[in-house]
Amino acid sequence: MRLFAALPVSLEIREALEAKIGKIGFKGDGVRWVDPSLWHVTLRFLGEVPRGDLLPVTGALAEATNGVAPFEWECRGLGGFPDLTRPRVLWAGVDLGRIQMVELAERLEEALARAGFPGEGRPFHPHLTLGRAAGSARGRRGRRPAPMARRVLDAFLREEATLFGKASAREVLLVESRLRPEGPVYETVESWALSRL
Repeated sequence: MRLFAALPVSLEIREALEAKIGKIGFKGDGVRWVDPSLWHVTLRFLGEVPRGDLLPVTGALAEATNGVAPFEWECRGLGGFPDLTRPRVLWAGVDLGRIQMVELAERLEEALARAGFPGEGRPFHPHLTLGRAAGSARGRRGRRPAPMARRVLDAFLREEATLFGKASAREVLLVESRLRPEGPVYETVESWALSRL
């Protein structure tokens, strides 16, 4: 099972980002745009996990979310990884609620480490992945992505402080990603409500 833990995105944020990206263009320009119905904030990508190891994963998620209060967050600004000079990934950022997301991701990282899962080894940067450079994909090494059109990158630079809406983080999802030629299909395996005891 190809798994990740995530926070869902509100309709308000999705519609605002869809409108903005619709103006930039969903076709071509060296970008493979992510289907808006799949947008989320990844707290931890787990990768391929044998079904027999699912119980330690769900146990870690239950432990990490236990006693964590719901919180509000804002989606603000557009950017790229590693930067907008020659990005491989285009993203929307998180402003208000960022600290709570980082703390939640750290709790999850620690709980997974206790369950025997190796750490990611890089700092957590809360974001929504909106698009990837054509030819690049997670796990596809050695393949140089096509350059993105300058107009796309300029548009992202102009929106670095734009507020795209707010959301309430009230649950953490464990999601299975099934890769298909026409694009990934996501299915929620389990969810945990955030509720301070």
